[in-house]
This record gives sequence, structure tokens and C-alpha cells, in this order.
Amino acid sequence: MIYCLHYIQQKKAEDLFTIDMVIPLREVKVDYYVGDKQVVGVKDVVTGCALPFKILSDGYVQLTVEELRGYCVMSVQTV
Repeated sequence: MIYCLHYIQQKKAEDLFTIDMVIPLREVKVDYYVGDKQVVGVKDVVTGCALPFKILSDGYVQLTVEELRGYCVMSVQTV
């Protein structure tokens, strides 16, 4: 499981940070180490949609999140 978070925070009190706004990020690329495992799919756990990915050298897979609005959770299926 891969968890991505992106929130703009604001310090409104000395010991309190609050989330001020969500600014979407687009075309976020994540390189994830899988070693010698074979990746058969990547999906967004929240929506259930498949995510595009490509196999890189040195045991990495690169995932692409089309739009990150606050958070996303991804699952990498391997065999």
C-alpha cells in the first residue's frame, strides 16, 4: 500500500496546525521499489480504478496519479 498526502496547512495557534485548503496536484509520478517481484497491476484503493504504471530498471515500478486531491491510497499487485 502506498499512501500519498498533500494538504496546505496553516498554524492558527501555537500548538495547533489546521488544514487550510486542498490544492490538487496533477500527473504525480511515484517510483516504488518492488525488487524481483512481477507487477501485474496498480489500483487506486479508494475508487477501485486501475492506475497506469511502467516497469523501470533496478527493481522499480513507476506509478502515475492523474490527480491528487488531498490524499490517495494505491495498491500494487505482484506475483
